[in-house]
Amino acid sequence: MPRIINITLAGTTGIPGRNILAALLTYPPSSLTLSITVLKRTSDAAKPSDDPRPHTIYVDYTSPASLTSALTSTDVLISALHAEPAPYLDGILLSAAIEASGSVVRKARNKGPLIFISGYTLDVLHPSALAIANEQILGPKIDFARRLEREAEKGGIGYSTVVCAGFLDYILAKGYAGLDFPEKKARLFNKGEKGCTGCTLDFVGQCVVEIVRRWFDGSEEEVESVRNRRVRVAEVRYTGHELLELAQDITGERFDVEQVSTDELFAQGKESLERGEIDAAIGGFISKLAWDGEGAANLEQGLAFGLGRIERKSLRLIVEEAVEEVNAGSKFKGLGR
Repeated sequence: MPRIINITLAGTTGIPGRNILAALLTYPPSSLTLSITVLKRTSDAAKPSDDPRPHTIYVDYTSPASLTSALTSTDVLISALHAEPAPYLDGILLSAAIEASGSVVRKARNKGPLIFISGYTLDVLHPSALAIANEQILGPKIDFARRLEREAEKGGIGYSTVVCAGFLDYILAKGYAGLDFPEKKARLFNKGEKGCTGCTLDFVGQCVVEIVRRWFDGSEEEVESVRNRRVRVAEVRYTGHELLELAQDITGERFDVEQVSTDELFAQGKESLERGEIDAAIGGFISKLAWDGEGAANLEQGLAFGLGRIERKSLRLIVEEAVEEVNAGSKFKGLGR
């Protein structure tokens, strides 16, 4: 008989939540059966469901009791909440997960510690990120990462944090990778020479499922690779120059190129922060980490994750699909993280 793993997913309307849900629902028959529950806000109860397959529980994210009750039977809690409120809401979810993990009901069912999966960012604990972090930018994510480590040491929960750098299909279609396909313009950060890694959203979804498999059906080595770890994953490695060359080859047009220094962007970001312009400041900080090649977004180790189990797209195919999305009217339009 397959072992039933109860998985609760918070955050399915944005990215990467909907991709994680799709990967969970298409998990092939094996020695594990994944039973999926989706958490939604009570205010969404009257809205039609996007997918009738998973069980849905409506919760109040401001009520620890509501969340704890929903998690009592959960083996794995996956948070895929939008980036902006994620550190705050993840903190609430983690508190509820710890409470549920130690509940009398759970112990009576002989369930082990609840597993908390979250993340989906660059490596906020890399020295280059720690060096520029502050209370407003990166600080909350760093604090949450440290809290996960402390709580896991106590034994109340287990965790896996997905460190994936950028969602390359998303940032290409949104124009955040320095390529403006409609206008045929490009910004090359640091002459486009620095390497970084990235993933498509579908790849991230498959990585989350692989992490679940390793926790419950993996070899001893596989379990240790995800148990209470920041799991680095990467689909492709690339430079800005490679993206530009592919974009021009695929579109058959030359792009007007602007050379940009990430140090200058970072300096502008600090000035924006002093003026209280947080959104503008974030752009400068993240641009430096993403394109400076120092390691926060250059996760070469992640290129080995899931080899032989997870299919990877080529960089060319990812750019081709991004061009198609932009020409068709991007599926990411109006969709935030």
